[in-house]
Amino acid sequence: MRVSLLVALLLPTICAACTSAPFTVFADPGRYEFFNCEQLAVQRVAAKAREQELKQLMNRAEQGAGGTLVNVIAYKGD
Repeated sequence: MRVSLLVALLLPTICAACTSAPFTVFADPGRYEFFNCEQLAVQRVAAKAREQELKQLMNRAEQGAGGTLVNVIAYKGD
């Protein structure tokens, strides 16, 4: 009973907080607005290369002591 009451009170608050954020977490809304197809393709390739690089760095960091902490601090933000 208490859990459902807690969820009923917290869920709308959390949802309202997410919708009132003045920024976008994933991408700047106007960043790619005026790009043509070729420019978007170049950006996509660069993003994919960066993603692969970060995955390799994260895998390498996990092999050492404290690697999980390094991943959270250094790489998860990207």
